[in-house]
Amino acid sequence: MQQVKVRVPGSCGELIQGQLDGQDFLISCPVNLYSQAKVKLLPETNKIKLNKGFSKSYKAARKTLEYYQLQGIGLEIEIDSELLIGQGMASSTADMAAVVSAIMLLINKKIDYKVLINILLAIEPTDSIFLPGFYKFDHLNGQIIEKLGPLPEFDILIFSNNAAEINTLAFNNSDKIRSLKKSKEQSVNQALKYILTGINTRSKKLIGQGMTLSSLAHQKILPKTGLIKINDLISDYQQIYGLNIAHSGNLIGLFIEPGFKNKKLIKNIEHNSDFKFYQRARLISGGIERVI
Repeated sequence: MQQVKVRVPGSCGELIQGQLDGQDFLISCPVNLYSQAKVKLLPETNKIKLNKGFSKSYKAARKTLEYYQLQGIGLEIEIDSELLIGQGMASSTADMAAVVSAIMLLINKKIDYKVLINILLAIEPTDSIFLPGFYKFDHLNGQIIEKLGPLPEFDILIFSNNAAEINTLAFNNSDKIRSLKKSKEQSVNQALKYILTGINTRSKKLIGQGMTLSSLAHQKILPKTGLIKINDLISDYQQIYGLNIAHSGNLIGLFIEPGFKNKKLIKNIEHNSDFKFYQRARLISGGIERVI
């Protein structure tokens, strides 16, 4: 039976997210936690079989078949994800990108990234985690603004406060949010300069400063109780370079040296905030990986 399996990394929020000169953008933070999709052809039916709870992925699969004018074929789709849902790990983007790219490979033998982006955007704003590498990316319009160089090695301690799931589409379409974005442009501009200079010079310190500045500036839009306290707690650690957040989610990531021992720090943060440790992950390059 013909089948394809791919995996797409999730994200620990974003390195930065904001608006400059009227254009929204983000730099995704892909990590080594994945959504995996296996797609099989079902020649005896024209239905799409997919478990409940993946309505966005179902829509993405339908749109993919419509684009290739293959509405008459059937598919069986299995999604296996390591990502938290609705917390800022780009779970929907990873699920949908895995499904769409697997279908493309199954029927067309190659991935058309432009078509993939358009399909995802027809459903909701999208991260750039499925693109190979790191990008300054307009998540509302699907535009690659700039391809960035590789980042230095970081481990990331991921924390979540398990707050209510955030509707990404409603969040990005809010008039109030659009107004507040403008009010933090100066901080976003400075944060971006730190990050881009840090990438170009391989400076973990500058990348950390930029991420932290973007995170703190975002407090006026989606405040995270305890964020400033956590930033104070990590300020004396030489092997912690800064923190990032899910700008439309509930995660905080601490960027640390790969060899850093984290048990004491985790206890300290959990004792002094509502955030609970989720997992230690590694910053990786984005991209779709074929498994089968």
